[in-house]
Amino acid sequence: MPSDAPSPGDLHAVQALGGVDVACVVQGDAGWWASAQPGVSALWRLVVGVREAVPDGADRILRARIGQSRPVAPGDRDLVKVAAKRVVHQVAAPGGSRVAWQEVGTLADAVLRETDLPTRGTPVHTVGEALDRADHLVSDQVSGPRAFQADRPVGAVLVAPDGTVLDGAANRASRHRLLHAEATLAWRWAAAGHTVPDGAWVAVSLAPCRMCQAWLARVGVERVVYRRDDPGRFAQVGPLRGTGRVLSEADAVALDASGVGPGCGAGMEDG
Repeated sequence: MPSDAPSPGDLHAVQALGGVDVACVVQGDAGWWASAQPGVSALWRLVVGVREAVPDGADRILRARIGQSRPVAPGDRDLVKVAAKRVVHQVAAPGGSRVAWQEVGTLADAVLRETDLPTRGTPVHTVGEALDRADHLVSDQVSGPRAFQADRPVGAVLVAPDGTVLDGAANRASRHRLLHAEATLAWRWAAAGHTVPDGAWVAVSLAPCRMCQAWLARVGVERVVYRRDDPGRFAQVGPLRGTGRVLSEADAVALDASGVGPGCGAGMEDG
């Protein structure tokens, strides 16, 4: 913990961190806080960290008002729609003058490390093959860890314009409501300090929700191709869907054939 981190029971120490991007939430005399790290917001680290630290009480805690020291970014607003209730821009932390504070951002960082999957560097040659690779990430889910068997089978891979698979992630929302495959992929990529290459795109098993779209757009993903549609309301809107950058497999293959699709970079074939 940094030397200027709040000590237990010291609300003023949290307020003093106003020059840093900090998010916090209070329930009774207990408080949880997290600061931003390169590529990963304080709000994301707080919400994931609370779910890791207090798994049985996280939903109740995150229904409280979350305080954040800086204006809330668009991607974080979509995160709140999915995984919390409300967030306000305020330098002062909510709650009383005597709160026992716990930093939870490091727990969120550990979650990112644990969801790493060995898919990097392998090439794909068609849109269909990229989607097959995404599905393969969850093909062993039925026989996998018991905690993950309730997850919807959704995988996502980040594909460079030349067809190289840069990274991949699987849905682990049974552990954290935020750990959708696409969002985890975006957060981990950003947290590692990587830049998404121009023209890179994401292949995903299921149409992305608004939170995932916002984070993919934030890290520079230009298009998303999905295999199965999601009729849920959160998947029917979003920053990428609204600009025509979320495509079904059939639409993406058709665009590839016209020479403008996501798989038309060097090394990628139509179909």
